[in-house]
Amino acid sequence: MLSTRMKSRSSNIVVFLLALVVVGGCATRPEFVDHAFSFNTSFESPDIEVIDYRYGTSRHPGARGDPERRRGQTNINGRMLRGDVLYVKWLVKTSHQVYEETVDLASKLPRDIERKRIHFYIKGSNLFVYLVEHQPRPKESTVGGPPMYQGQKVQLIYPDREHD
Repeated sequence: MLSTRMKSRSSNIVVFLLALVVVGGCATRPEFVDHAFSFNTSFESPDIEVIDYRYGTSRHPGARGDPERRRGQTNINGRMLRGDVLYVKWLVKTSHQVYEETVDLASKLPRDIERKRIHFYIKGSNLFVYLVEHQPRPKESTVGGPPMYQGQKVQLIYPDREHD
C-alpha cells in the first residue's frame, strides 16, 4: 500500500514538473502574428540599393535579404514571427556611401500588430520605419509617411520624428 502511495506522489510530482516546463516554454515561445513586412526602394527611393536586411528571426521567404538576388522590394503577408529587430544595410548610389542600421522593434512596436504592416523607407542616409494600418488616412491629418502609403493611416515608429 505504501509503495502505491509513493508511486502516486512521484507521478504527481512528475506531472507537475512537466506542466511547469510546458507553461514556462509557452512564455518564451516566439509570437506568430498575422501581419505584413515590406519595403520598395525601386519605387520610393530609386537612388538606394538595399544590400542586406533582416526582419526579426523569421525564416519566412522575404524576411531577410538574399545576397544572390538583390531586389529593390519585398512584400510578405501572413502569419509569421513578430519581428523584434530590423537590420538594414544600404548603398546610396549617387555618393557610393554604405549605411547600416539596426532598429529595436520590440520597444517601438505596439503590442497589437495584427493585420498591420511594418514598412521601411530610406531617404539618403536616413532609415524610416512605419506602422501602416489598412484604413484610410484621416482627412484632417497631414500627409506623411512612405510614398506608397500616403492615403493610409501611418505611424512613424523609427526614428522618433522625421528629419531630412
